Amino acid sequence: MNKLLILILPLFLIFGYPPSVMAQCLPDLTPPVMACVANLEVNLDTNQMVTIQAVELNGGCSDNCTAPADLLFRVEAGIGSQNPPLTTSITFGAQDAGPQIVALWAIDESGNAGICWTEILVLDDCQGNNPVPVCNDLLEIDIAVGESAILTPDDILQGSGYCYEDFALQLDPPSLQVDTLTLTSADYGQHILQVINTLTLEACWGILTILPDCSNDLIPPVAACDQDITLSLSQDGPDLTILTALEVNDGSQDECTASGDLSFSLELAAMPSPVMPMTTQLEFTAEGTYGPIFMWVADESGNTNVCLTQVEIITPSCFPDLTPPACTAPEDVVLTGADWSAMGVNLNDFIQLDQLFGAAASYDYCGPTVIITTVDVHLDNCDRPAEIIRSFFSTDLALNVSDTVFQSIQIMYGPELMIPGDAAPGNPQPDSLFMVINGSLFAATYVDSLVDLTCDDTTDLIIRTWLIDDPCQDNNDDIRVALPRLDLDNDGAFGDAYLTFPTLDSIYLLENGVPTIALGPISGKYSYVQTIVINETDSLMLSASGQVFIDTISNCTLDPGEPLLAGWPVKAIGLITGHVYNATTEADGTYHFEDICPLDILLEISLNVPLAYGNGCQTTWEVPCSQNYPGEQNIPVHLDAECPIVEVDLSAPKLRRCAANVYTVSYTNYSAAVIPDASLEISLDSYLELTGSSLAATDLGNNVFAIDLGDLEPGFHGQVTLDCNVSCEAPLGYTHCSEVHLYPDTLCPQSPEWGGANIEVSGYCDQDSIYLQIRNSGQGNMAIPQGYTIVEDVIMFMQDNFQLDNGATLDLPPIPANGSTWRLEAEQEPGHPFPGNVSVSVRGCAVNGTDDGNIFSVENPNPFIANDCQPNVSSFDPNAKSAMPTGYGPSRFIEQNTAIEYLLQFQNTGTDTAYKVVLIDTLSVLLDAHSIRTGPSSHPYQFELLEGHIIRFTFDPIALPHESADPENSNGFVKFAIDQQTDLAIGSVIDNQAAIYFDQNEPIFTNTVSHTIGKDFIEVISDIHPPLPGSGNLLVFPNPAREQVTFQLEGSDYTEKTFLMLDNLGRVIRTAIFSGDVYYLNRGNLNAGTYPYVILGDGIRIHSGTIILH
Repeated sequence: MNKLLILILPLFLIFGYPPSVMAQCLPDLTPPVMACVANLEVNLDTNQMVTIQAVELNGGCSDNCTAPADLLFRVEAGIGSQNPPLTTSITFGAQDAGPQIVALWAIDESGNAGICWTEILVLDDCQGNNPVPVCNDLLEIDIAVGESAILTPDDILQGSGYCYEDFALQLDPPSLQVDTLTLTSADYGQHILQVINTLTLEACWGILTILPDCSNDLIPPVAACDQDITLSLSQDGPDLTILTALEVNDGSQDECTASGDLSFSLELAAMPSPVMPMTTQLEFTAEGTYGPIFMWVADESGNTNVCLTQVEIITPSCFPDLTPPACTAPEDVVLTGADWSAMGVNLNDFIQLDQLFGAAASYDYCGPTVIITTVDVHLDNCDRPAEIIRSFFSTDLALNVSDTVFQSIQIMYGPELMIPGDAAPGNPQPDSLFMVINGSLFAATYVDSLVDLTCDDTTDLIIRTWLIDDPCQDNNDDIRVALPRLDLDNDGAFGDAYLTFPTLDSIYLLENGVPTIALGPISGKYSYVQTIVINETDSLMLSASGQVFIDTISNCTLDPGEPLLAGWPVKAIGLITGHVYNATTEADGTYHFEDICPLDILLEISLNVPLAYGNGCQTTWEVPCSQNYPGEQNIPVHLDAECPIVEVDLSAPKLRRCAANVYTVSYTNYSAAVIPDASLEISLDSYLELTGSSLAATDLGNNVFAIDLGDLEPGFHGQVTLDCNVSCEAPLGYTHCSEVHLYPDTLCPQSPEWGGANIEVSGYCDQDSIYLQIRNSGQGNMAIPQGYTIVEDVIMFMQDNFQLDNGATLDLPPIPANGSTWRLEAEQEPGHPFPGNVSVSVRGCAVNGTDDGNIFSVENPNPFIANDCQPNVSSFDPNAKSAMPTGYGPSRFIEQNTAIEYLLQFQNTGTDTAYKVVLIDTLSVLLDAHSIRTGPSSHPYQFELLEGHIIRFTFDPIALPHESADPENSNGFVKFAIDQQTDLAIGSVIDNQAAIYFDQNEPIFTNTVSHTIGKDFIEVISDIHPPLPGSGNLLVFPNPAREQVTFQLEGSDYTEKTFLMLDNLGRVIRTAIFSGDVYYLNRGNLNAGTYPYVILGDGIRIHSGTIILH
């Protein structure tokens, strides 16, 4: 039995079949089971020939007795012969262009044959003409440390449509031509990358930049030691020779740290220490051979490596004397401007300089030396000495010269400041801040925040922030130091006037001519906050409150058990002053208005929601309020039972690369019905990774996630948080756009003017092309055509009309990807419940290009869809203001009547918990303050509109931890949207800045956000490449055009010019050679659209761009 098993096992291993199957193969009369490859397309080569091997048509043929690898394949044209042919390949030529039927035969080891048929499509796109290769000018790739990347010619060539892919690559030619190029992070830097057509030898080239990904650098540097070190004793003093680590280094390098930024140390030991030592030099006092000597090298990430060597210390020789002397500079000196002035230094008196700042020393074993001294003076912006550099070198009797050594004498100046005190009626204080420099007075600048406590259009308090910049210093990189408010007379009131005095490292309080208390570090920039009270009696404020509830009994009165609504916005208008106040209901449906102007003894209170909620009850109330009797008003709500209105919003305070971030999704059911099975569909930007959420999320693929919300009760308001990581691969400053869609998404209420059409747009990137689509997802047909626009960054690419029946789509022509931001905007059907244009942007497709997606508004008018687009940051100002849209160009152009959405961010960077945070934002008069729509926030807040154009968000209580205790939860934000005043004048500038108050501390001012009202700032730009030297200027006009386009060259040095016109697939459709400076393109039979063009000068591309034909 054992012998039989031994025999059977080898047969099974050899033939791959058990004995029962083997019995069926003796004899084998069964032909193979056939499977042909389907839908095969081939292209003729430059010789207009193509050969296909029979095995290429095998789609998985198998046999009961013969292994697939042992089958024989034959091929022939047509339906096939009676018996298998001998041909193992088939060749097609130009005459065979089109579909061809071929027969594939498979023959097993017993001679049984099977046959199948397939259709091959033979293409002859180029008809023997090999197109000129065109390369991308710039290519940038990131390669992680220790990793590699493979490039092919397709990665370098622009677009597609190259019929014959006989291309090779050359890195930094001349070099070996290769089909693929393997690169590592060690190749970082810039290279010339050339693509060569191996058949025609035509070539193109671009600049390749390799950036090592050093975000997680764990690779140690390469340590290289000098292995031949011989030094003379007494080189640095009697019986003293010093060896430094830099002398041992022989070209150590690292992939992520520049050679000049590597750190070195030395140790003389039998074995290297466990960690890198601190010693950077070794001292030798006797002759001999010393070793092993370990040189340590460390990169900026803390990775270390070692190499070893030895040193031989020999007897010094003076015959001949070949050893240079050793020269040592005195220690560096730092002193104040006052000390410098008191010294009366004469920079030409070297003896005095030695006496004041120390003298250089020199030593040579073989005899005396001479020290040579030079002095270099660096002046500041006020022509004062800022740094004195003394240079020293020495020579010996044999004229050997030492290394040059240096002493730095740094002079620290700082302004003497005269800080003004607070001013109040009956107690006036100096209201100007001055600084004294070289005995001269310099006035500082200031920014005033005007506070109207009584809302009577008169200022009661000025909060003045002084900005002090030393004009003598280049202080752009200095941190602005906030000087404290002091109580010097101990009356309990801070804000007394005082003087300051600068020292080497601090600015001090100066009392009776003596520096006493350090107020902050020395800097070239300071700030100070002064308060000026105009009317201290105007300080009594009013208040009002109430509850918002669902009036289930329909008596317009709050009864026990009626549902209370949380998260609903309430608005109050002062009928005396016209001021607007906003609040949001708390968990028990309660709203609070605090700090109402004393003049507003009568308020108009209503809900600020997108629906009619009265149904027989009032929707606005006139509510009296006074000091003794705060206003009270409950608000009944009757929700629409027929129209399930829902609203959603999406926001994040910031998006940091390589870090965790939090999105907040808020949603509300504004209908009377329970909305069953509500859900969110969240489409995250491709660089975002969802790491967690407050409610369970289901991955739908393509970075789209679904969150079930369950049934939404009438009036319910909720929030979901999303934890996301921004990839370290994301380009710095890249704008990430995400969208949330709340379902069900019923379109109502319906207007009789609306035909039922609902326009949606979409777009995506697929390899080298961008695809855009317009779709009518509504229940009705479009009654009239509407317009759409396609914009490349800020360049108008295409505009046209469309009209779609319900369910129909318009697929726009594919656009070659070039790294730009492409935006499609389409008009919504008239009478739509939520009017406004819909838009989509596709960013950075194919390569890392421009990212101008935030120039235009990204909001969707449908309330059940919300978008958030914002750029990532690496480091950021934690107290900042941003806006959407950002606007185009340095002037931040936006169109008239475009709403602006502002985001205010704040962070507690102090040393203790902040219990109250107040944001004060002085709005531009060019904005409609009454149109404010408050949005999501990190914490509950109270909103108020003061004196018409000052808004205030109060977070009280907030208990915001300080940054060092809880970095993530020390942040907060609030978002609000606001309309422009109607039809602002072109060129109007809207500026906006906010002040942030933490408890009783001085305000922190955000950056200023600006927009300029403009029109026609979407350009049609012809030439998209920087001109080569000698190419001259190119004028293209008119563009867009209908019949003829003129191309006019000015100042070109090239003789023969060639004009090439291409279609969107990169194929040449017009060619013309001209020798003058003008070429006229006649449209002829060209269809309307966008056409790329190239102008060659003596065979070299000198201009390229795009024209539009209407």
